[in-house]
Amino acid sequence: MSMSESMMLPEVAASRDRAFIVEDHPAVSAMLAFWVGACGLQVLECDPHNLNQLDQARASDIVVVDLCLGDQDGIEVFRRLSACGFRGRIIVISAFPQNVIDVARQVGVDFGLNIVGALRKPFSPGNLRELVTAAAPSILHDGPPGDDLPPLREILEAGSLRFYYQPIVDVNTEAIHAIELLARGPTRTGRLGSMAAVLADATDGDLLDLSRIALRQAGQLRSLLRPQYPDIAISVNVPGNLLCTDALEEEMPAIRSGSPIDNAIVLEISERDAFHDLRIARRAATRAVLHGLSLSLDDFGTFNSNFDRFAQLPFCELKLDRAYVSGCAGDGFRQLICRIGIEVAHARGATVVAEGVEDPADLETLRRLGADYFQGYLIARPMNLEALVAWLDGHSSRCAPRPRRPRRSAFALDEG
Repeated sequence: MSMSESMMLPEVAASRDRAFIVEDHPAVSAMLAFWVGACGLQVLECDPHNLNQLDQARASDIVVVDLCLGDQDGIEVFRRLSACGFRGRIIVISAFPQNVIDVARQVGVDFGLNIVGALRKPFSPGNLRELVTAAAPSILHDGPPGDDLPPLREILEAGSLRFYYQPIVDVNTEAIHAIELLARGPTRTGRLGSMAAVLADATDGDLLDLSRIALRQAGQLRSLLRPQYPDIAISVNVPGNLLCTDALEEEMPAIRSGSPIDNAIVLEISERDAFHDLRIARRAATRAVLHGLSLSLDDFGTFNSNFDRFAQLPFCELKLDRAYVSGCAGDGFRQLICRIGIEVAHARGATVVAEGVEDPADLETLRRLGADYFQGYLIARPMNLEALVAWLDGHSSRCAPRPRRPRRSAFALDEG
């Protein structure tokens, strides 16, 4: 029995979320296993020279990998995880300089992996615990992460799709600005789980169908909240190719049903998404804005930091990805990325939302840098509709009225 196994709590069941430790020094591996196991995860130490164990990793699992593994390295681990279609979360550790760690992290993203954090040695148990807690789905989310969800098509045909809601608030007053819809689906055990892994494997057609349902749900939520919260916007994540089809135009009557849109439905389009035809996307995006929708560039900083896309499409909002928001208070490079995003957005007449804010120090830094809004567990976790209504009622009584900031197209500075 390894040292890590002897340290495991006996009640940890095999069905729990797991953490794979890929580290070539036995003592360090055992120490990492102990720290991670204290978070309530089942820990598996993986020999860097025999990565077959990683082939069994599920979307609910976490992999903690050292970049330097003797005659192996973390990039080879990335390659192996990518080849086996791993959809879980990865934490990188290393004693190399921070710039090397940052570039290696981007290599993992290039492989299509979800690198949720990186730590430079030496680090404390608390540093690792924070990352593991932020990464472990069952710790963070209401329900399992969804690695045992059926395919998206099956969920759609069964009518079992559900939505959770996460508030977005003003950085200064915490007044409610918007609500983001987050898709959830039933696992094989009947609980609701995050659909991240399911969406990663879905076809374009299924994603468009999901977008149609989400847009209708956004319109209904807008109608429900409008009498009491007339200024709250509703944000929906949609694939970039939605702008390259007729689907958006076809859904406009349903979105409008019950109340005018008046820029209160926001389409979040990831920086990661590719457009099949930028000219068609630009035409569709402009028409959408003219008819009352708003566009948000999501996940800024995670891919190409595509300033060209931001300039050519009428975005009214830019969302800073949590990869650069989390820890920005103590990291000059993360602060720089956030500052660049904020300054570029404001120069184009757009507002900025910081995603994944969990630390008050990070919020204070974002406030100082000039971010407009934020969302994250520091203010509220995703919740069902009943919980959302209760949260809105309680929160509204505790904060100042929401300042009326016009939701302007990023083209607004070019007009007149």
